[in-house]
Amino acid sequence: FGKRVARAYPRHALALVARDRLDHSAAAEHLRSAGVAAEQSNRVALRAKHRWLDAVRTTLAEGSPKALATLAATPPPALAPPVVVAADRDLQIRLRIATGNLLAAGDIIAGAPSISQGARFDFALASGHLVEARAVIDSWTSPAGDRRGALGLLVRRGALLAAEGQRRLSISVVNEAVLRAEPGALRAPFLEVPSMISLLKSDVQLLSQPFVRSI
Repeated sequence: FGKRVARAYPRHALALVARDRLDHSAAAEHLRSAGVAAEQSNRVALRAKHRWLDAVRTTLAEGSPKALATLAATPPPALAPPVVVAADRDLQIRLRIATGNLLAAGDIIAGAPSISQGARFDFALASGHLVEARAVIDSWTSPAGDRRGALGLLVRRGALLAAEGQRRLSISVVNEAVLRAEPGALRAPFLEVPSMISLLKSDVQLLSQPFVRSI
């Protein structure tokens, strides 16, 4: 039993790294290896985390509609840890935003005890509530050393500036995000904000960078 758990958690960590790099085949392979251990384990936390990770991988590799179908087909385990429940809820919100179902996303937010800064911002921006989106950005805090969280904030700040009509400043902020993301090949954060891909494609300077073209 202990060996199964010991095998699963490192594979989950490797799947997260592969996810952020958009290395879909590596992410799928790590999750397959972890999935065997997760199914054989009686650890609710392990099974719940595996379900969430598989849905995240599906989102990036196969699209939001497929990920929603995957989540619907595999309900979360009873008594899943709060941190996994919160991550699952944020993913559900983002998937509904990505598929244009803002009403369903709003219903999830209204019924949730707490929502992450990223999910709250994404909903506000997608709904055209720029004042609310600005309030989220201006109060956003990332723990020291959280490179991915800081990158997510930077990407969203660039998207908001574009929505506010400050294109030149927006491109400058997004370029800074690209420079920070490239050493670690962190591509996935740019896909979490639906408007970001069109913004990246709209600027010749950004598109001239191989890393941007690989996103």
